[in-house]
Amino acid sequence: MHRFQREQRLIRKSDYDKVFEQPFFKFGNQHLLVLVRFRSEGGDGRLGLIASKKHLKSSVARNRFKREARESFRTQQTQLTECDVVVMSRAKSLECPSLFHELSGLWPKVAKRCQKIRPARTEPVEQVAPSQ
Repeated sequence: MHRFQREQRLIRKSDYDKVFEQPFFKFGNQHLLVLVRFRSEGGDGRLGLIASKKHLKSSVARNRFKREARESFRTQQTQLTECDVVVMSRAKSLECPSLFHELSGLWPKVAKRCQKIRPARTEPVEQVAPSQ
């Protein structure tokens, strides 16, 4: 069984706050909202999930939302490097017949947008000591 590793998740409140305060872009529909932010330190994409009791009343529904979002992210994670992604539930999340397919359709759009906007990586310039 594949486990969703700690390095693949947003853990701290400060990680979530960075995404909420300055998302590079948002995608959404009536079922969910996806916020994306680039990280300067690189590495694999990380996922944060918010399944609100206001939108998903039962714990079964909240856990289903999170499980399907995690699995969808895991299958597309290689395309989403250097990104922090937060997936939030919306009021009509339960009406979505297949949340996994809904998200699977969003990840390529997110990856495409990431490649367009991603800051160009430059190699550090070697500093030469001034001659005296």
